[in-house]
Amino acid sequence: MKIETKKLRLLIPILGTALALSGCSANSTSDLTSTPAQSTAAQREAQNRGSRLCVVNSTSLQMRVQWRGYPAPRDVSPGHTDCNSGYETTQVDVLAAIEYEPADQPGKWLTLNAFAENIFLGPPRAAAWFESQGSQLGACGKYYVNDEDSFQTNKLHVKIVRIDDTASNKEFVLTLTEPSGQDSAPDVSTCIHEKINPL
Repeated sequence: MKIETKKLRLLIPILGTALALSGCSANSTSDLTSTPAQSTAAQREAQNRGSRLCVVNSTSLQMRVQWRGYPAPRDVSPGHTDCNSGYETTQVDVLAAIEYEPADQPGKWLTLNAFAENIFLGPPRAAAWFESQGSQLGACGKYYVNDEDSFQTNKLHVKIVRIDDTASNKEFVLTLTEPSGQDSAPDVSTCIHEKINPL
């Protein structure tokens, strides 16, 4: 009887300590992993998501994209895609200058500009345009999911589509294809606001 009592006296503190430690450990881990994630998600939602723009080269042309904030252009070979995302409060989220070399004008690079931004109120905005004699010709506006717009000029057909959002961004895809049919590109100068400075 004395031996069993002695064993119980030794086991009770050990079990109590083990339970206390496992409880602390589980609670600490839960708080550390869930609290920042919830806080970040709530903060991100309160501040709006950022924007992501993907450039798809569905042509046979050589292309390169100069993203704002990057030191050098990135090649986008035929059949390839290049994406960038950002979140800004004083300028558009993502801004790109897409250069391409027409097959019949080797050595001459033409430029298409594009941006995406998630504005505070209403649907996000996006645009793609060419500069022409002081005007901007292309597509520009506010887009709901699955909205799209397209135009054709300067040896390129351009289509911009808003796709489903991700957890972090409003998503846009800019697909560039070979031209077909007549050129048509409306003047979107009034839609391209003053804070846009083409790269």
